[in-house]
Amino acid sequence: MVEQCSCPAGYTGLSCERCDTGYIRQNSGRFLGSCVPVGGSGACNCNGHSSDCDQLTGECRNCQHNTDGPNCEQCKAGYYGDPLSGFPDACQPCPCPLSTPSNQFSPTCFLDSDGQPTCDACPPGYTGRRCERCSPGYIGNPTIPGDYCKRVGPITPVVDRCDARGSIRPDPLDGQCQCRENVQGPECDVCKPNTFHLSDTNSGGCIRCFCMGVGQQCTSTSWGRFQNNCQCNDAGSFSADCDANGQCNCKVGLSFCMS
Repeated sequence: MVEQCSCPAGYTGLSCERCDTGYIRQNSGRFLGSCVPVGGSGACNCNGHSSDCDQLTGECRNCQHNTDGPNCEQCKAGYYGDPLSGFPDACQPCPCPLSTPSNQFSPTCFLDSDGQPTCDACPPGYTGRRCERCSPGYIGNPTIPGDYCKRVGPITPVVDRCDARGSIRPDPLDGQCQCRENVQGPECDVCKPNTFHLSDTNSGGCIRCFCMGVGQQCTSTSWGRFQNNCQCNDAGSFSADCDANGQCNCKVGLSFCMS
């Protein structure tokens, strides 16, 4: 035969040896200790995210609100925030760069020192604090729902591909060359129609055709205005080519260097 006790509030079991639901064991007092209400003195602290705790260790069980840890003190993987605040919405989905599954490219993130999330596991092809940009060699816009970074062939640094004479800078989102006003082409190396003389000294990249005011169509050429070869003297000029106006690039001290 065993005893069956009539237990006071907070205790249960044949001999009142267990804490009832909503109570936690405090490791003090007679025998196994005292059962006190969850949230009361000596009870475990779940930061408002659980009301169920282990009676002996005080470890929280069944953490809610996307929290985890012995005291529900941290966000689950894939969430960020400050669960110690106790708010039910303290842990939010990682915005990497969006919080929707189709555009959440990092499985983890954390709350950084500036109070903003930082994604720490961007996959190959993605870059930026929140995986919001495509790496060189990839194209796409991860900030648009349903879009993603796609490989576009061998990885070539975009700064090496863009013609410095006709480009401004690579686009930060898709890595494509951004051409000057009068320049076109994937590498910004072709003058637009009705322009000529691609050069980094021209603000627009290429110059609009002169044609003495009677025409608009022209192309770049190393020949003089009268269709004669430049005829720059090898000894007196830096190059056999002349500029758009037919002038040779003379060496220092020489003002005339045509043959």
